[in-house]
Amino acid sequence: YYLLGPVQEGEGILLRPHLPDDQQSLAARGIRVAGATFEIELSRDLDGLELRVLGSGSLPLRVELPLPAGWEVQSSQGPDGAGEVVERPGGERVVAFPAGALPADGVWRVELG
Repeated sequence: YYLLGPVQEGEGILLRPHLPDDQQSLAARGIRVAGATFEIELSRDLDGLELRVLGSGSLPLRVELPLPAGWEVQSSQGPDGAGEVVERPGGERVVAFPAGALPADGVWRVELG
């Protein structure tokens, strides 16, 4: 699950997908965590990262998008609000978005510069 990053976290799900440097996108379907089923599409373009989640389930979802080394966040937006840059143990920087209901169709976008 390193690439996709879904884990049960208390009463919800944490999704922290990782996109390898040599890939522009990844997609996965039929992901099951804690009774929820969803699919994800993560892509990178010249301006930033975009994550789309299509799902069903009643657990809250929290999303963290790892930042590529050397990039700064210009803006970020998810279904439940803007994200904030957080440094994790080991120095990894992520954009952490507020938790919300697992969306039927949700998009998280981070503009980088």
